[in-house]
Amino acid sequence: MNALKHGRTSAAYKRLIEIISADPEGLRILHHLAAAQDERRRRNRRQADRLLQQVLERYEQQAMERANEAYENNRRIPGLPDTKSVLETRV
Repeated sequence: MNALKHGRTSAAYKRLIEIISADPEGLRILHHLAAAQDERRRRNRRQADRLLQQVLERYEQQAMERANEAYENNRRIPGLPDTKSVLETRV
């Protein structure tokens, strides 16, 4: 159907569709083909949505794991001593 908008064969495709759609059976077939194409597009969109959702969930999971690891690492590492109080005790 995109050929109707672009390309050198646009007029030929337009004429072919006019001929086919003049016949009731041809028109039924064109409607069937259009419906099948619409279903394929919907299915592909749903599949892309599921894939993107899985990617998002995986990134969220990795972010949480990194945050938990950073938290655990920060708990294990002792804080730096207060240099002012260390210097005062030495004087």
